[in-house]
Amino acid sequence: MAIFGLVFASGSHAADDREISEVGDRATSLSLALIDDVDGDGIPDGEDNCLEVQNEDQADFDGDAVGDVCDNCLEAPNPAQDDYDDDYCGNLCDCDYNQDGVCGFPDWGIYSQCYGRLNCPSQQHVEPVSPDRPVGFPDFGFFVANFGSVPGPSGTTPGTVACPIWER
Repeated sequence: MAIFGLVFASGSHAADDREISEVGDRATSLSLALIDDVDGDGIPDGEDNCLEVQNEDQADFDGDAVGDVCDNCLEAPNPAQDDYDDDYCGNLCDCDYNQDGVCGFPDWGIYSQCYGRLNCPSQQHVEPVSPDRPVGFPDFGFFVANFGSVPGPSGTTPGTVACPIWER
């Protein structure tokens, strides 16, 4: 004879514990089936900080509520995960506009053409990243501070420090 109660994803319990005989492992299977866990890491979707990639430890180095294994900018809080050049490296970690693996003089040429203009969100490095905001001085500060460095790091490109598009 087994005694169990169901706990729903919301945290509420079934009205009362019920006494059920000859249930065995079915009770465990039934209660787990009621909790959505798309990636199968044992963390319910409502609490999982990376829904599509298993991350049992829920590590979040930068505190942006996005798990490290799926965060496209590990060292800067970026809950929106903006990545306007689609290189798996978020705007807040990436001034490598030509995808050569380093923020350098060719990137400066691309950046300077967008300075003061709207509709250049890939050259924006501070929130909000938006086509409605001109590229400005805060973005310039990020570019200068990162000149000569590699983009990243990103948890979306495992095994690499940077965010190179050519390694996908």
